[in-house]
Amino acid sequence: MAFDSNHERLRALKAFDETKAGVKGLVDAGITAIPAIFHYPPESFAPLAPFSTDVAIPVIDLSGQRSEVVSKVKAAMEKLGFFLVVNHGVPEAAMSNMLSVVRGFHEEPVEAKELYYTRDEERHVKYSGNADLFRSPAAKWRDTMYINDAGRLAEEILPPVCRGVVPEYTRLMRQLGRFLFGIVSEALGLQRGYMEEETGCLEALLLGCHYYPACPEPHLTLGAVKHSDASFLTVVLRPQIVGGVLLQGEYGNVVCAGGRRRERSTTVQDYQGRAAVRFVQDNAQVGLIISNCARLLEALMNTI
Repeated sequence: MAFDSNHERLRALKAFDETKAGVKGLVDAGITAIPAIFHYPPESFAPLAPFSTDVAIPVIDLSGQRSEVVSKVKAAMEKLGFFLVVNHGVPEAAMSNMLSVVRGFHEEPVEAKELYYTRDEERHVKYSGNADLFRSPAAKWRDTMYINDAGRLAEEILPPVCRGVVPEYTRLMRQLGRFLFGIVSEALGLQRGYMEEETGCLEALLLGCHYYPACPEPHLTLGAVKHSDASFLTVVLRPQIVGGVLLQGEYGNVVCAGGRRRERSTTVQDYQGRAAVRFVQDNAQVGLIISNCARLLEALMNTI
């Protein structure tokens, strides 16, 4: 179903937003057809190209010789803008706990979540069904909770399910970020502390906690669209997801991947469009974190 006017579409968007229940609320209501605000045009669903084994996102062991790590990160930034890391110092329990509290929050009753439902950019904890609901041509099939600088917030500001776990995960991410930015600085031929000290890249740490409920009509909508991140570095914690990379028109597997793929995918691209990574469901190796050199880092690299 298409809208006869922008006014009708705006009214439908407002009605969805005012429920404060998000996409999960639609699923809980037992819908069998998704609202038209979630419909994407057919051209949004281009067929996925077959995977090749010739191209791969590099997996970098951060416990290796520093000079070797710097060299591998530099090559990854120059070629793809993406790399995966292992032995990164973030315990598996911390990652598992973080994934659990994200799921736990999104599966709370509406009455518990609506306290954090807002489009106020100044709020440190924000939950909504689509942060860009009124700006995007179509709504995405997902809900998101954003937490800004959780390690510096009073614990009572956080949702109860997040307390304890989120501040600790944020501390570990800041620790990992400091190490990665040191490596990136050296890869750019700069002093180890340049990124942190001169750009203030560790001053802001934003957690984007996405939740993708089951969809009754997945052929009509998307949970995420092609985009690049407006940050220095994006670190993705993924629950049993493996990615492939599109490089020069050819898809390649992540080298450590194993298991059977499923059909649904999400595509993220780096700022210069050099590579697009798609993530598909898989029984993949746990403990990997995907690092994406995002828009602000690309801009800095272009000035050096």
